[in-house]
Amino acid sequence: MFEPDEVLRRRTQELAFPAALVQEDQVPTHILVTTGQGRFALPVEELQGATRQKITQVPLSPPSWLGITHYMESFWPVRWLGIPEGELDEGLTAPYFVLFLRGRKLGLAVERHLGLLALKEGERLAEGSPLAEGLEYLRVAWTLPDGTLVLEVLAA
Repeated sequence: MFEPDEVLRRRTQELAFPAALVQEDQVPTHILVTTGQGRFALPVEELQGATRQKITQVPLSPPSWLGITHYMESFWPVRWLGIPEGELDEGLTAPYFVLFLRGRKLGLAVERHLGLLALKEGERLAEGSPLAEGLEYLRVAWTLPDGTLVLEVLAA
């Protein structure tokens, strides 16, 4: 259910603890996005593309799957990034910001694209585990001080 207080709390946290966005002299390594569960950084090298897309719902599909979209002359299934089945925020409207993974025929929908990051392995704080059920190929590589989960994509 759409909770205005929760939206305000998340937005306040994002403004209070922003991740360091790319400076002019840096090469971006990760794309920073947000969902109902928090902030995620995915490696830029693992993305085939990222764009706003309209998504067509597929009847009887699980709630974590939004449907399909047309991208690069073919159809791609799209699911939420990290949001467990049955916990999708109400009030989200199309088109969605979708990340298309290289080597996997899959789009990951997020609420917002926040920018690009230039991260170094030296910033690794803690090892992680698979992100969510159905997304075992996305592993939490480390967590930034602001709570952003830095993800890695396992080979297909």
